Amino acid sequence: MSNDPNPTPDPTPDPDPAQDPAPAAEDPTDWKAEARKWEGLAKKHKSAAERLQELEDKDKTEAQRLTEDRDSHKTRADQAEGELMRLRVGLAKGLTEAQARRLVGSTKEELEADADDLLATFGGKSDDKPAPSRRPTEHLRGGGDPEEDPEVDLRKIADQIPRR
Repeated sequence: MSNDPNPTPDPTPDPDPAQDPAPAAEDPTDWKAEARKWEGLAKKHKSAAERLQELEDKDKTEAQRLTEDRDSHKTRADQAEGELMRLRVGLAKGLTEAQARRLVGSTKEELEADADDLLATFGGKSDDKPAPSRRPTEHLRGGGDPEEDPEVDLRKIADQIPRR
């Protein structure tokens, strides 16, 4: 950068924001063809990746393979136990299965606290009233057959009204 006290202005003027910019040139790339090309390469190299994994596994000792198997099974067991604990706490608190799956915590106490917070925030099932259904119930009263045209005796109706 020069220390010129009178720098010369940039010869290219700034674009005027009021003017529309020139339309961009259309992208000539055929994206479907590109996707097919990369998908084909992935399929081609998948067998090579599997072969590499086999070679790496061959060099491992039996103890290493057993350790890896044990670790993967332990991880799956921990995940299943966590899911079971969430479902049990949710069931005990009256949550639905979908709500119970969203509980957060690693201990039973943390899950129970989260379930209580969920119930306090969104409300839960109350023992004294039924759970709301998705469809409103209709409170209809019987009327009669609209095809029938009963004769109405207004004097009988008036006699049924209690007087003070």
